[in-house]
Amino acid sequence: MAIPEKKPYERLSDYLERSLPAELEAGKSRGKATADIIAKFNEEPPREMFAPFIWGATNASGSAGGGAGDADADAYLAAVTTAGGTTDATIDAAVQTLFTSLKSNGLYSKLDLFYPLIGGTAASTALNGIRTNSAYDITWNGSLTFNTLGVTGTGTNGDYGNTNYNWSTEAASNSVAWGIYNTAGNFGDNISEVYSHGGFDGTYLNTHVGTPTLMQLRGWQVAEPYGGTAIAVPKTSDGQAVGTFNTSTSTKKLYWNADVLGYLSGARVVSGGIGLANQEEFLFTLNLNGSPYNNRYWNGRLSFFWIGEYLNDTEVETISQIITTFNTSLSRNVY
Repeated sequence: MAIPEKKPYERLSDYLERSLPAELEAGKSRGKATADIIAKFNEEPPREMFAPFIWGATNASGSAGGGAGDADADAYLAAVTTAGGTTDATIDAAVQTLFTSLKSNGLYSKLDLFYPLIGGTAASTALNGIRTNSAYDITWNGSLTFNTLGVTGTGTNGDYGNTNYNWSTEAASNSVAWGIYNTAGNFGDNISEVYSHGGFDGTYLNTHVGTPTLMQLRGWQVAEPYGGTAIAVPKTSDGQAVGTFNTSTSTKKLYWNADVLGYLSGARVVSGGIGLANQEEFLFTLNLNGSPYNNRYWNGRLSFFWIGEYLNDTEVETISQIITTFNTSLSRNVY
């Protein structure tokens, strides 16, 4: 036989009987104690903090259905896997931090392209991190090595990459910056270089100066290819180089591991002002009038590359730190 459920007033009576002695001992009058007890009795019971699990729902640390982080980072990671690249939780987290750090420091919008070089395949390392600029995905040529450390050159004729980025037609202005995170390769050959004989214009960030202890940044539309506008500074074997040019001051700067190592103001330029090479940026060799130059191919390792608008000293230091943090997270940092 089922026990009949008590009516509300019966339950209130029981509640009063249990609670009233303590309320009275606290010094309250009987009327005040009774009113407080009734108020507590009528309070809505606390709701249980419960969130149902839904298949396909996303969470803060990942997703069951395709990404809960920065939308641009998610798009890049999705492209990497579509291209046959491999990622894991460590790589995913490093990419998310890379994108959010660039954005929070106002740098993402200043970049035309950047290559995190992850996934371990030719197709995945070719991808520009800014997927809205997929036209700048790298076209690899030859037989370079692709793995978790990035991309390594062979120093052999025909082994290089074309970023498909033409300085003259793609850059928003003549005030520009670009950077390379690399390990040592054969000195005297070119990590990344563009040169157009027609007007002696070019963009250079390389190890070629004839001695193994210098790195050189050479000019934009200089009066002669090796005169007047060269910056040559000591460098260590591994690290991160950044070159900048400010067209308003005609000042070039070269940074090594975020420190300013050399600058040149008032460089001699061809009449008509500063210009950028009307050629595409090559990696692991020099682009001379649209073709790799002779046998100058670099055999070092590239772990990051980027091109963008001019950055000041503070911004160069910040982006260098962000890229170092990224590569450190992937255990491929070199300093």
